[in-house]
Amino acid sequence: MKQWFILAVLLLRSFQSLIAQDTLVISDQKEEYLLAKKPLYFYKDSSGLLDHGTVSRKEFTTGIIDQSSTDFKTSSFWLRFTVKNTSSSEKWVIELFDFGIENVAFYDIRKDTLIETGYSRPFITRGYRHKNFIFDLPIPPGETGSFLVKVSSSSGYGPVLKIRSNALFISYATNEYLLLGFYYGLLTLIISYNFFLFITIRDNSHLYYVFYVISIGLRSLQGDGLGFQYLWHSFPQINAWLNFAP
Repeated sequence: MKQWFILAVLLLRSFQSLIAQDTLVISDQKEEYLLAKKPLYFYKDSSGLLDHGTVSRKEFTTGIIDQSSTDFKTSSFWLRFTVKNTSSSEKWVIELFDFGIENVAFYDIRKDTLIETGYSRPFITRGYRHKNFIFDLPIPPGETGSFLVKVSSSSGYGPVLKIRSNALFISYATNEYLLLGFYYGLLTLIISYNFFLFITIRDNSHLYYVFYVISIGLRSLQGDGLGFQYLWHSFPQINAWLNFAP
């Protein structure tokens, strides 16, 4: 009888250890966590038609996702992860970096809330007015939450996910937009200067260069998501058209 009791205790500890390994613990000691390098539970939906309720009852596979897998072109992937908040704040966000994900769904299992957005939907469907896909992680300190994220992308690349504290996200986003402003300011200066040269000396090569830089600028606006945020936010089909801008 004693041996059975010891065996049961060992199995329970192993089970608890397994659960701990599957749970991402966030704390005040670190403000950023990259999920791409961690084993995740995922489910491949070859039809791309299953909803969050159906998928939540499916059996998920665990492992590190191959970001370059061509399966992303033909199937939807559901990612499931659990986060335990041991920090002193509940203001955390999760960010998806791939700007070309056509369809994104974020499901909070505990609160039973669903947000659906993506590059193929109007920009207003996003909870955060940001070029990337940002979702709140509403986990009070000391509690645990589980979430599902659906991605489908014809670009063929899987999502890169990061969990950040709200304070770090604001700082990072501000600096990123500032640097992008310098970049597009430089492109505008190059376009203006070469157009002035074309008007002055009537050399067609400068006009060709103006069109070339404009096309590169449009492609950049499409690629980093700023164009969708500020220029054609109600016309997501333009995102696909501008792949041919160069």
